[in-house]
Amino acid sequence: MDLRAEMQIDTLIRAMEHVILPAIDPADAAAQEQGALVLATLRLIADRLPMTYRYDRDELARYVTLAAALLEALDVEDAARRALAVAHAEGADTLARAGAEPAELLERSRVLRAHVGDLAERVAGAGAECDTLRRLIFTAAREQTIRERKWLEPTGFDAAAADLPSLEAQLPAPHNNRTTPGGRP
Repeated sequence: MDLRAEMQIDTLIRAMEHVILPAIDPADAAAQEQGALVLATLRLIADRLPMTYRYDRDELARYVTLAAALLEALDVEDAARRALAVAHAEGADTLARAGAEPAELLERSRVLRAHVGDLAERVAGAGAECDTLRRLIFTAAREQTIRERKWLEPTGFDAAAADLPSLEAQLPAPHNNRTTPGGRP
């Protein structure tokens, strides 16, 4: 068995297509439907897997940008702001380091998301500062929703996803940090 997920998924797709689905009783509509759903999900995973790291890196970059804008808009120094500032610095550091592990990208995004949520709860009241923070958060949420809708377009559950910008247009170009043996680009 190959250790690479891409090869394993390809093997699973072939097994579903050529062995499992043909063996399912055609009269069992629920089993046919579930088998087709499994096959479609495997194809979605296979299609999106090469972009997952870029997607996660872009998500972290967006949270770092949002956190920076929120920190700039806040004029109160409290525990929520200090926690967001620490999470922002750690997220920016993770993003800047070449070779950060994908799990670390996910963790930094999770931490920033949690702190943005905490801050949103704190500023739920009225006022000019709250309006600015609310606008920043809603804009970021709208962009994230568009990306997620496009990511899941192949499932067919969102007919309007075809009208959204392509994933390639929404994600940064692949990061190329290859160097020569002497360490030069």
